[in-house]
Amino acid sequence: MNSKMSITQGTVAATGTLTAKSAGELDFQANSGLSIEKLPTHWEISATHISGNSYRYMTFVIPLNLGGNGVPMNYSLVSGSDKNLAHAHYFSQDILVVSTEGLLSIQYFESEQRMVGTFNFKGNFGGKEYILSEGKFDLQDIARTSTAEQLQQHEFSAELEGGIYHEFKSDEVEISFQENTQTFAVVANQRVWELDPPKPHRVTLFIAAGLKKGKYTFETGDPNIRAAYLDLLGSAYLAVEGTLELKEDPSVERIEATLEFTGKTLSLPERVAKLSNGVLSQTPASKKRTKA
Repeated sequence: MNSKMSITQGTVAATGTLTAKSAGELDFQANSGLSIEKLPTHWEISATHISGNSYRYMTFVIPLNLGGNGVPMNYSLVSGSDKNLAHAHYFSQDILVVSTEGLLSIQYFESEQRMVGTFNFKGNFGGKEYILSEGKFDLQDIARTSTAEQLQQHEFSAELEGGIYHEFKSDEVEISFQENTQTFAVVANQRVWELDPPKPHRVTLFIAAGLKKGKYTFETGDPNIRAAYLDLLGSAYLAVEGTLELKEDPSVERIEATLEFTGKTLSLPERVAKLSNGVLSQTPASKKRTKA
């Protein structure tokens, strides 16, 4: 694998490297979906490692008090919704864990649009401990305002049973095309402010290149369409049945679809979440947020 790379996911892009050792797994070496974004409430660094049918990703949420003068900052990686806390999400083996302990050391060089850091963290789910160690990154290129605007080009809404909230209304939707797997990826995020403390959740949808307008059925192991609901508190509900209707041939610029599915966790005890009346569409111009 090249030690230096340029990765593009939709309009979200960064260059550089992010690696870590993962206990009981192959080393994590980012080869897709690498990005740095400054969002209204926090910084976010994301990276994906795809190898064969294995799909892993990690995301760091970092407070906005990160200075841009290159002075090292240390953050404990703990779970929680407080905007002054840093934490990490790690998705592997169809399980998403949130860091419960760990340390992120980071430097931000604003003039170079560059972030350099080291990290280690642990997370638990279903009695299994996930340990990431010797992590390091050297990343350049911060997502610009155009990225934020791109994330508002689509919206996703649905009703939920078994999730952290009874409905899903996206704050942002990212659509990308993964060259190595020839798959369209849709990631919809929402932070539910009605909960105390506020909590995030996510819906993901993967569509194989070549699929056309029409109706499709979710089935376990189907490589053509996959979906999941993630509560980002430690549970991933993978679609085992349901339907997807593509209103037109999909592209990175535009995907119009409806979907519903029943998702189940792989870990025991098995839990179920149901998503219904899901609608993915382009955002009307009147609803897009404008710059202050």
